[in-house]
Amino acid sequence: MSFDTDYNLKHVQVKSLYTNKIYSSKLEVLNSNELSQNLIKITHNDAWEQFDWTVEPSETFDELLVERCNQLRQKYSYLTLYFSGGADSETMVQAFIKAKVDPDEIVINNIIIAKDNPLKDIDLAIQKLKVYQTLLPKTKITINNLERDFLIKFLHHKEIFSSSFNGSIGNYRRLTNNVLQELGYYGKNLNIPSSGHIFAELKPSLYCDNTGYYVCFTHTISASQYADWFFTTLDLPKLHIKQSHLVKNYLKSNYPSILGNISDSSIYRNKIIEACRYKFDGRFQPDKFKGLGEDIINLNNYQTEDSLVYRAMKEKDPELYDMYNSKVLEILSAMNKSLYNKETLDISALKSKKYFLGVVN
Repeated sequence: MSFDTDYNLKHVQVKSLYTNKIYSSKLEVLNSNELSQNLIKITHNDAWEQFDWTVEPSETFDELLVERCNQLRQKYSYLTLYFSGGADSETMVQAFIKAKVDPDEIVINNIIIAKDNPLKDIDLAIQKLKVYQTLLPKTKITINNLERDFLIKFLHHKEIFSSSFNGSIGNYRRLTNNVLQELGYYGKNLNIPSSGHIFAELKPSLYCDNTGYYVCFTHTISASQYADWFFTTLDLPKLHIKQSHLVKNYLKSNYPSILGNISDSSIYRNKIIEACRYKFDGRFQPDKFKGLGEDIINLNNYQTEDSLVYRAMKEKDPELYDMYNSKVLEILSAMNKSLYNKETLDISALKSKKYFLGVVN
């Protein structure tokens, strides 16, 4: 096997409207000589185009969540869920409890800097799993403590640039058990099942203007590269369509004047959570990743997952901080600085397809 390539599902890609060529990584896009206006992000090979998004599924959200849990249990001989304790993974695990379906394993990846975890939401998530284990008695709980030696080994891996790692702490934490084993975390002799690895993706992303509400997929090209998605899947398209309508209906009832982008990375994130996620203990949840290099440049101004980890590195392990910072700069350099050439190609501004959900009034 070659690093993560055997497990890379390519959920989000970029398509050229001019040549129809498909790009599967940021580096491919940035080195393509394409123009921003000729590119569009697509999800699951653009298969979502076939559905009528204006029709809200008649099933309740709870019914569809239970159906998804049973579907995944039947699909995979060994089923592993990845848990962070945030709104998405909380709803996923609570859905399995409600469905009375036991996954084989629930995993938390815990970053350790100088024998301490800088992300207190992960400490809380570990506490939650101890409670949930009593409700899922057949499920193994795994805490992967990713410490200094492993991070250094990962940063120096010869194939890191051909992998889907994009330099963010979030993607580092998304390493699945089978990829961790490939990188030597578990040793050579432990057999890690690789049949089903599930991330709690995606929240709905909406766009609203005077013509109506639209759904769009706003995830980056490197998102959830190692695993299947729970909420947004062609195995049960009704689930994502249903949660999109839940957000639309919630906004129409409570915030009818909202216009523009309504996504997980916008100021409306909590409204999306209120509309289509179960209630959960959301203490200590950090802000979202700002962008490659941005969290280091603005280290003392941000409270993102990345900036919290970087600060811990800088204060408690300066050598490790220098190594990580150097790798981020190396990744930026490998992109031929195209990331900063806004006139030619701006990855962050690439368009996504929009699907009409319904009128505003």
